[in-house]
Amino acid sequence: MYAVKKVGGVRAKSVHTSEEDAKANLPPKDYVIEVRHGERTRCKSYCQVAGFCSQYKRYLAENPQE
Repeated sequence: MYAVKKVGGVRAKSVHTSEEDAKANLPPKDYVIEVRHGERTRCKSYCQVAGFCSQYKRYLAENPQE
Protein backbone atom coordinates (compact mmCIF):
# COMPACT_ATOMS: atom_id res chain seq x y z
CA MET A 1 0.00 0.00 0.00
CA TYR A 2 1.10 3.57 -0.67
CA ALA A 3 0.12 6.32 1.75
CA VAL A 4 0.15 10.00 0.81
CA LYS A 5 1.22 11.88 3.96
CA LYS A 6 2.02 15.46 4.83
CA VAL A 7 5.69 15.95 5.75
CA GLY A 8 5.97 15.45 9.52
CA GLY A 9 2.38 14.25 9.78
CA VAL A 10 1.16 11.09 11.47
CA ARG A 11 -1.96 10.22 9.49
CA ALA A 12 -2.24 9.54 5.81
CA LYS A 13 -4.25 11.90 3.62
CA SER A 14 -5.08 8.94 1.36
CA VAL A 15 -3.99 5.32 0.84
CA HIS A 16 -3.59 3.69 -2.59
CA THR A 17 -2.88 0.23 -3.93
CA SER A 18 -0.48 1.35 -6.68
CA GLU A 19 2.39 3.80 -6.71
CA GLU A 20 1.09 5.39 -9.92
CA ASP A 21 -2.28 6.10 -8.28
CA ALA A 22 -0.55 7.60 -5.24
CA LYS A 23 1.61 9.84 -7.47
CA ALA A 24 -1.49 10.97 -9.37
CA ASN A 25 -3.12 12.05 -6.08
CA LEU A 26 -0.01 13.70 -4.61
CA PRO A 27 -0.63 17.39 -3.76
CA PRO A 28 1.89 19.91 -5.19
CA LYS A 29 4.11 20.37 -2.13
CA ASP A 30 4.74 19.31 1.48
CA TYR A 31 3.52 15.74 0.87
CA VAL A 32 5.42 12.45 0.50
CA ILE A 33 4.54 8.88 -0.44
CA GLU A 34 5.15 6.27 2.26
CA VAL A 35 5.30 2.59 1.33
CA ARG A 36 3.43 0.39 3.81
CA HIS A 37 4.35 -3.26 3.72
CA GLY A 38 1.76 -5.73 4.95
CA GLU A 39 2.61 -8.44 7.44
CA ARG A 40 1.10 -11.67 8.63
CA THR A 41 0.14 -10.67 12.15
CA ARG A 42 -1.77 -13.84 12.98
CA CYS A 43 1.06 -16.10 11.86
CA LYS A 44 3.71 -14.01 13.59
CA SER A 45 1.94 -13.36 16.90
CA TYR A 46 -0.71 -15.99 17.47
CA CYS A 47 -0.05 -19.18 15.50
CA GLN A 48 1.55 -21.90 17.58
CA VAL A 49 2.75 -23.88 14.55
CA ALA A 50 4.14 -21.00 12.46
CA GLY A 51 7.66 -22.42 12.83
CA PHE A 52 6.56 -25.59 11.08
CA CYS A 53 4.19 -24.06 8.50
CA SER A 54 5.44 -24.24 4.91
CA GLN A 55 3.20 -21.34 3.85
CA TYR A 56 4.62 -19.00 6.52
CA LYS A 57 8.21 -20.14 5.81
CA ARG A 58 7.69 -19.38 2.10
CA TYR A 59 6.32 -15.94 3.03
CA LEU A 60 9.37 -15.20 5.19
CA ALA A 61 11.73 -16.32 2.43
CA GLU A 62 10.01 -13.97 -0.06
CA ASN A 63 9.90 -11.06 2.42
CA PRO A 64 13.21 -10.85 4.31
CA GLN A 65 12.31 -7.49 5.99
CA GLU A 66 9.98 -9.31 8.43
